[in-house]
Amino acid sequence: ALPICKERPDCLDIVLAKEAEHCFQNKRYLESAKCYALTQNYFEEIALKFIEAKQEEALMEFLLKKLDLLKTSEKIQATLLITWLTELYLNQLGLLQSDSTKRSLYVEKRDEFRNFLNRSKNKECLFNNRTSIHDLLASHGDTEHMVHFAVLMQDYDRVVSHHCQHDDYEEALNVLSKHKDKALFYKFSPVLMQHIPNKVVNAWIQMGKIGRA
Repeated sequence: ALPICKERPDCLDIVLAKEAEHCFQNKRYLESAKCYALTQNYFEEIALKFIEAKQEEALMEFLLKKLDLLKTSEKIQATLLITWLTELYLNQLGLLQSDSTKRSLYVEKRDEFRNFLNRSKNKECLFNNRTSIHDLLASHGDTEHMVHFAVLMQDYDRVVSHHCQHDDYEEALNVLSKHKDKALFYKFSPVLMQHIPNKVVNAWIQMGKIGRA
């Protein structure tokens, strides 16, 4: 039926919806999610179907596909989908990380999440909502991705603050030395001088920022 309906969007939508429902009833949830994403069916209604069936992977597939199909002007919808997907990724990572027998699955999901964060199509939305996303990461206690996301957003102030709060002063200095932001160097030098004074002075010398004697 699909080839026949290609020239008739209303017909195509009906056929895709029936195909999606057929796959769902036969527990082919990922296929169902891909089909449902192509239909005009109510978004909330479809999402709820996968939630009630406890099919989180299929729900994510549905949300990812919907995100891909959004127009660049649909910024509110993009924010909703990206925030929801971030929450789902963090939930999965938290569960996998707590189970030492699932290390390889954790790494696989972690890489998938980072690819999601790195996608050029998502970057504007992530940047505009970076405070909310950071708070979401913090609420999950995911410090690894808090730092990864801050670097991705070029929020080096937050990265250096994180390292200082965790007494990792050398890594804080490494970030400052790498990005050579004079204002940040001035901001964090007093704290770093208390712990690694010689290395801080050497870093200033390397930058050529030491004042006249």
